[in-house]
Amino acid sequence: MAEKNRDIVTAHYNAVQAGEMTEAEAKAKLRTIFFSQTIGKTGYIYCLDSSGLAVEHPRPAVVGVNFSAFPFIQEQIRRKEGYLEYEWKNPGETTPRPKALYMTFFKPWDWIISVSTYREEFRELIDISEFKDSILSLNFGKTGYSYVIDSKGEVVVHPVLSGNLWDARDADGIYLVRHQSETKTGKLVYGWRNPGEVRYREKIVIYNYIPDYDWIVASTCYREEFYAPLKSLRNIVFTTVLVILVLVLPTTFSIAGGITRPLRQLENRLARATQGDFAARMDLTSKDEIGNLAVYYNRFMDRLETYSREIQAEVAQRRQTAEALKKARNSSPRPFMPVPAGSSSPTGRPAG
Repeated sequence: MAEKNRDIVTAHYNAVQAGEMTEAEAKAKLRTIFFSQTIGKTGYIYCLDSSGLAVEHPRPAVVGVNFSAFPFIQEQIRRKEGYLEYEWKNPGETTPRPKALYMTFFKPWDWIISVSTYREEFRELIDISEFKDSILSLNFGKTGYSYVIDSKGEVVVHPVLSGNLWDARDADGIYLVRHQSETKTGKLVYGWRNPGEVRYREKIVIYNYIPDYDWIVASTCYREEFYAPLKSLRNIVFTTVLVILVLVLPTTFSIAGGITRPLRQLENRLARATQGDFAARMDLTSKDEIGNLAVYYNRFMDRLETYSREIQAEVAQRRQTAEALKKARNSSPRPFMPVPAGSSSPTGRPAG
């Protein structure tokens, strides 16, 4: 509104420069335009100059008064543009109330064009229809939604309900809106049953407070829907683990079997070798460390078998040689041995 009125002032100033009207006529028309506008319930437009003097105001008694002693006026003089919040107490009021203004500057006439209203009237400036659809389009889970109420329980935006919810209670008898109005911000878990439903279900509501509008903005969802993504994630994890077990365990057993079977075979072959069976060999089907071990084992048994045959052959040959010598001794005549005269024969008789 401040910027739009500055455009209006600019148009009247240009008309003055073009000779279409006098400056006094232009300012009189602008005065009528300014004071025909309302902002909220009690807001209005006024103009200051750079010294803090009120040059235009809806209350004629104020025009010409210098307000530069007030801190917010000093801030207006310094900035001339932008948003400003301050406290103000009208004559007859006991306590100041928070106000806000937006100002813009028209340099040719040294006017700080200001639009001011009490902050408690901000809600009167809002067109709910402009953002109602945006709020109602928010969804959480399957049935979760957002809503807006004021601190007295009046519904501002709600997908289903309207009117006043001040006396709404949950399954335990807790007054929900009263609790939200007292705490202003937080989280609440409560039991809720919609019309036509048999049982209460737990809901979660998270809410926050906008003091300028006296609004409580909330989002609510059933607990089971709120945690549904976590349940889905849990199911995915369990399913993944189960699939891994189903796929990995057989693979592990297969790999373990591929290691233990050759080792058992090697153990069996070694046991047979200790009993003298050097002909047993390992199967050379794998090319890993077990396969290398099988190759070394087979080479070792080849040599051991060769040594065994050589030893057996040598033993057999020596046995044959010994038997031949024994036969030769037994078959040859005993040689004659003469006995000298005077000696005794083996029988003790004299020789001769």
